[in-house]
This record gives sequence, C-alpha cells and structure tokens, in this order.
Amino acid sequence: MFYLFAALLGGICGAAFCFWAMWKFALQVAKNKERRITMFSSYFYTLDRWLILCRKGKALGDWLATKKNVKTVAIYGMGVMGRQFAAELTEGPVTIAYAIDQAVANNMYPFPVYSMKESLPPADLVVVTPTYAYQAIAAQLTSRTDNPIVSAEDLVKEWYDDAEKG
Repeated sequence: MFYLFAALLGGICGAAFCFWAMWKFALQVAKNKERRITMFSSYFYTLDRWLILCRKGKALGDWLATKKNVKTVAIYGMGVMGRQFAAELTEGPVTIAYAIDQAVANNMYPFPVYSMKESLPPADLVVVTPTYAYQAIAAQLTSRTDNPIVSAEDLVKEWYDDAEKG
C-alpha cells in the first residue's frame, strides 16, 4: 500500500513539475515573440521611410552633413540595420568613425569596431540601430561617451519629415 501511495504521489508531483516547467517555457516564448514583433515593426517602418527617401534621390549622408552638421558617425549595433547604415554612409560626406558591437572579433568592416567595455573615441553622432532596446542602450552609452546619441528610427523619421516639408 505504501509503495502505491508513494508512486501515486511521485506521479502527481512529477506531472505538476512538468506542467510548471512547460508554463515557464511558454511564457518565455511569448515574451520573446512580443520583443521580436516590436523589433520587426520598428525596422519595417524605418526601412519603409528610408526606401521612400532613396527613391526620391535623397541621401542620408548629405542630409546629416547639411542639416545636422555631422561629419563623423558611430554606429551601435552591426546587425541588419547597422549594416544598412554603414552601406549608406560609406560613400558620402559623412565618415563612419567606428562601430560598437558585441562581435568585435568578427570585424569585417573598413572601420574599427569597439565593445562597450572599451574607451569610445569622439564622433559627432552615435546612431543606435537596435531601436527596440534604445532606452537601455542609450543609458549605457551615456555613461561611456559624451557624443550625442539618437535611435536609428528617430533619425530616419526626422530625415523623412524634413524631406516631406521641403
């Protein structure tokens, strides 16, 4: 009788633990899904505005140089958006001073790539490309540099709005 009771209790506890573990996993998946939806939505609208401006013959580097008096830019995050910013600014009046990225050892760019642990040189502007995490990244950068910091999303929106006005 004791063995039957112990087996039954063990089965119930095991099932309860499995249910709890699966519940925690499902919550984590849902949280990651929300973050990814936010990230892709931000990227979609930013790149949509950017493409509209490119079709109109507008160049981000020219706008930064003339309207913002920016000569050097640092790019935080060399993922999809960061690579697009680097490609856009490679030939033009604005120079990429450096990038800030976790994959420092994987440098395949014609400019230096620093980690957040390194000393960051001056630049006229730091563009944060992971816009979904802009607040947290900007807070970290503020303690590491005196350079002005802007999200890629806000920068492209301002460029778009400025082009629509004039």
